[in-house]
Amino acid sequence: MQLYKIAKELEEIMLLLESEEETDDKTLVEYMDKLEQDYTEKLDNIACYIKNEESIAYAIDNEVKNLIERKKQHENKALKLKEYVSMFMQQMGLNKLETARNKISFRKSSSVEIDVELFKESCPQLVERVEVEQIPSKAELKALIKAGEILTGVEIIEKQNIHIK
Repeated sequence: MQLYKIAKELEEIMLLLESEEETDDKTLVEYMDKLEQDYTEKLDNIACYIKNEESIAYAIDNEVKNLIERKKQHENKALKLKEYVSMFMQQMGLNKLETARNKISFRKSSSVEIDVELFKESCPQLVERVEVEQIPSKAELKALIKAGEILTGVEIIEKQNIHIK
């Protein structure tokens, strides 16, 4: 019997016992005791089910953490191997290598490096437009430098990123 049905029957029995109608109180009390026992057992079973669900959630959470850690390890290993391949290809003067299984090449990218203190001193008019973390927008600074502005403490760094297909 469902918990809500047990509670409803217990309520009905209590009303019957409190009423002045002629009833077999002994039988009702015995039935009420059985219902209370069923009610307690149901609640206990639900509590066990809750504990089980919580333990499964905890196990899944731990597994997620382990998988994230393993993912990071594999990403770091791949990054180190890319750096290794990149170093040897550059050492040998190779810009591209194509085999039956892989195509390895370089693609250019650039990033903006900022010496924040030097930049603040030399370009106070741009400091007003900085982000919340007190770091200027690199995209905006990159556009200014490409447009010909000279910004002290800011430079565009050209990089060679290895690309494997």
